[in-house]
Amino acid sequence: MHRKWFRRYHPAFTMIEMLFSLSITLFILMNCSMFYKALKEPFFSKEIDAAVENGIATLSYELCTGYNFTYGDTLEFYNEKEELCCVSLNDGRLVITPGQNIICHDLENVYFYNDNGLIYMEYQYQGQKRTSLIGSDYDDYEDKE
Repeated sequence: MHRKWFRRYHPAFTMIEMLFSLSITLFILMNCSMFYKALKEPFFSKEIDAAVENGIATLSYELCTGYNFTYGDTLEFYNEKEELCCVSLNDGRLVITPGQNIICHDLENVYFYNDNGLIYMEYQYQGQKRTSLIGSDYDDYEDKE
């Protein structure tokens, strides 16, 4: 007799089962639309140029062992071999001497400055002004305090 009480007369979803399945479906659709948007339009695709970013990374590596920096249109410093190195713009190319190593091409202008012990490079590339953190000069910053 108790089987009669638990028997289902209509083979259909209950309202709670329907709402639960609908919420799962909507959750999946919302996440898929976000993934599609992220894959279709990457975040910084228009702003990042691999050649310039690699050049800045190379310059940062060169500055790791540098000391006694001077700033302006050119960046001068001494490396671990006690050689005077100079980073300057030469015919649209960012060049480090000694050795005339070309770091990156097609820059329009460049300016180096120190802000709170951090070395920044402000440059213009394809008509856009950009600023990049390229190193640190904490020795100079500690001396000023």
